[in-house]
Amino acid sequence: GEASQVVSFRQDGLASGLTVDDGDATALFVPLDAIYHRELTYIKLDVEGAEAAALKGARSLIATHRPAIEVSIYHRPEDLWMQPRLVDEMLPAAAFYLWAHGHNGFDLVLYAIPDPKCS
Repeated sequence: GEASQVVSFRQDGLASGLTVDDGDATALFVPLDAIYHRELTYIKLDVEGAEAAALKGARSLIATHRPAIEVSIYHRPEDLWMQPRLVDEMLPAAAFYLWAHGHNGFDLVLYAIPDPKCS
């Protein structure tokens, strides 16, 4: 997450679980910047709608190490434009690729590969 906090989410057994205010389960979110202190080359995020918060919580790691990023952008409609914009701000000059791992646009994933000349 972007900050250390307890977050509520839907625990419905479906692939479409989302972080919500009135969920039936909780999890502790902790920023990656606060807990990870090694070299970082790749970040993969599929955290049921909390991808933007997770990216923001890794802002320092991304700026320092410029890792490749794989982030799910299908949990909420606005993810389709918000996640790429956020990744572009955090990882300038990266090449972007989209891949739908499921059918009908489900499991749509953004891959951001940093330009090695921009490190």
